Amino acid sequence: MKYLIEYQGGGYEGCFWEWNYCLVGPDYYFWDVFNTGRNGIKSYDQLQAYMKDNNKFYIYKLTQDGLKEFIKESNAENVISVIALINGAEIADIYVDCPECKNDFNEFGYENEGLVMHPSDYQGDGGIGIQYNSFICTSCLSDQSCAYCGEWIGDHTSEDWQPYDPNDEIESNYGPIDRYCYESLKKDKAIA
Repeated sequence: MKYLIEYQGGGYEGCFWEWNYCLVGPDYYFWDVFNTGRNGIKSYDQLQAYMKDNNKFYIYKLTQDGLKEFIKESNAENVISVIALINGAEIADIYVDCPECKNDFNEFGYENEGLVMHPSDYQGDGGIGIQYNSFICTSCLSDQSCAYCGEWIGDHTSEDWQPYDPNDEIESNYGPIDRYCYESLKKDKAIA
């Protein structure tokens, strides 16, 4: 059985620490998923020493069920990055559910039909950056974005959507669009 270890690594300039990850298994198996800075662990022996002296780590079984807590509790960007690296190295084949449609995905990024960071679920990270809190699949992102400008609007119950009418000349050219784009296109059409 292999395990994913999440620990407080070294960080980088301007950051005291950040979550780092490695895999361990029988016979001193060690795979560095990623590590940073002065506390980045690069070997099985370093990991043992770290775990002896610290309690700032989490252990997850490298199984679909074992990673449920990791997927639920960890930073969304880290979840996507770690699982993409593990799947890409063919160490395991882990799936993550899209919170919107509940479909399972093991691909990540815009190039594939997979999961990406949710465009409206983010917060400041204590500095000048932001961190995303959740993810969404590319299909849901596309379905919930304006067909004209591409801006994410949310599910179709949002009042920001123009009620869709396939007989409407503007909407028949584009598909579902937000109210702002609809009004702007309607105004442009009236001027022309």
